[in-house]
Amino acid sequence: MEIKVLETDMEQVQKRIESLENDQRQYLKTEKRTESESLAMLLYSTNIQLSLRYHEEMKEMLNTKKNDMNSFKDQKARIDFTRVVKHPSVSPEPVSSTRGTLILATAIISFFIFVFVAFALESFDRKKSLRA
Repeated sequence: MEIKVLETDMEQVQKRIESLENDQRQYLKTEKRTESESLAMLLYSTNIQLSLRYHEEMKEMLNTKKNDMNSFKDQKARIDFTRVVKHPSVSPEPVSSTRGTLILATAIISFFIFVFVAFALESFDRKKSLRA
């Protein structure tokens, strides 16, 4: 969608540039020009250059978007050709965690929490006795 919008905008900018250049050529054919007319032509030239720069930026954006689209198409193609090497199956034995490991992990974690709480309470008691 964005690519089409960019392409139509690019066409419109290109037509505008051509129109500006034609107007400039027609005006440059005239012999007599005042200072203000010369300044106007300079501004006209600047306008043409800005339009050309904008056109180039749009062209870059379009190329980037097209490259992104091609990249997405390549990724999609890789996904489309992906296949499962080993189909899932039900384990013949029941799968559960070992109770011993859970009890041991709980005991170790509880011990560390108890030690931390004990040290924290001892620290609070020391600070309280030093203040009094």
